Amino acid sequence: MTDFEDYKKNFHDIKKIAEVATLKTTVNVESRCDLKYLRILIDEFLNKENKEGVDLESCWCFLDASYSDRVYRIDPAQEGLYDVTDILEDGIFIVKINEEEEAERRVKEDVLTQDLIKACSEGDLSKVESVQQSGVSLSRADIYGRSPLHYAVINNRPEVVEYIVSHVSVSALNQVDDTGQTALHKAAIFRVPSICTTLVHAGADIARKDYNGNTAAMIATEMGNNKLSSYLLEQEKSQEEDSDGQETSV
Repeated sequence: MTDFEDYKKNFHDIKKIAEVATLKTTVNVESRCDLKYLRILIDEFLNKENKEGVDLESCWCFLDASYSDRVYRIDPAQEGLYDVTDILEDGIFIVKINEEEEAERRVKEDVLTQDLIKACSEGDLSKVESVQQSGVSLSRADIYGRSPLHYAVINNRPEVVEYIVSHVSVSALNQVDDTGQTALHKAAIFRVPSICTTLVHAGADIARKDYNGNTAAMIATEMGNNKLSSYLLEQEKSQEEDSDGQETSV
């Protein structure tokens, strides 16, 4: 855990944040455990540790250290969209926050997120870069759980897709929307094989199933795109399965 002032000074460098952070506890969780559940475990620990009896729930947020240029705060409302491995960087980092200031920040970020999604949908790469540089995470999703990458894929914006995959971690490629579909699923649905190739080469999880139990290859088959289906099945064989039961520190 780190203080907000330390985060503001070092938001561009997770190593510096780690130097001033305090190790609170170690927990055992599955790799596919989402942050919403992890918050429950952390809150239980923090409330037991707090001798003053103050409820610490909602007074902190997770940090996403998967980007090379800066460390982003994760909106608690979107914690269900992230697995532990999505933000794992030598442990899970959390930061104390001022609830009033955080509420104001979220309102501003919601507006910028809509600008980012619009730019991705329209293929406006310069706007995408501008909004990202203002501090909005490329992983931030809308109310449907769709990330900017989802929209770039759906609207067949290969340049934007290339930009996003080069600026996010591999785990961010596997963000799911409210149907459980990743950007790769969308690429199969909207028949954009070149973008499928880009996502696969970037490390997208080909074996990931949506909430209906379909992989991208299965969807390609249903869409009658046997060539794409064969390609995805071939690539799927070369990917290693994710390991479970990781231990991480907070």
